[in-house]
Amino acid sequence: MLLIGSHALNYRLGKIREPVDIDYIGTFEELVEYQKKHKESIESIVYESDKKVIIKRKDCIVEFEVAYEGESGFDALSFGGEKILFDGMGIIVPDINVLFEIKSSHRYLKDSPHFLKTMNDRILLKEAGAQIIHRDFLSKREKETYTYKHPKLNVNKYNFFKDDNIKYIYDHDTIHISMAHKEKPAYMYFK
Repeated sequence: MLLIGSHALNYRLGKIREPVDIDYIGTFEELVEYQKKHKESIESIVYESDKKVIIKRKDCIVEFEVAYEGESGFDALSFGGEKILFDGMGIIVPDINVLFEIKSSHRYLKDSPHFLKTMNDRILLKEAGAQIIHRDFLSKREKETYTYKHPKLNVNKYNFFKDDNIKYIYDHDTIHISMAHKEKPAYMYFK
């Protein structure tokens, strides 16, 4: 079972913040073992999906990613790390490269309330020497994370807004033109 998130970052980099929860990746069997070990302190368990379980204990919240064979979480378990005693159990803390790859896999997550935290964590990990080592792992994890389509920027404005179910009153480009800080809107420079 892997410890990830803020607790793992604190362990690897020194105290960077007070964690608000405990984040694990483990097999279904490890989830069951965890629940047995902490059954006296568990107040509720919510299965958000077959992969994500939220456990509310009297003293903390635990987010548990269930790792299935063939998925990135299962791959992460094979990378190893340092075994420590944490939360009353023997768990593994991945090296900074794996933590960096996990953080990188959701750096562009749509509507994420943790965007700045993720970016700051990536900066700290990079400054500590972390780099992408397992490119196939990162690619697989991104595919699992980004379950929605990103907008295609190389299409005309009519196709860009196609099928978004919004009734437009103004031509969207006029908003960009009125807000431009230079001679043309920023998106024109990106094109």
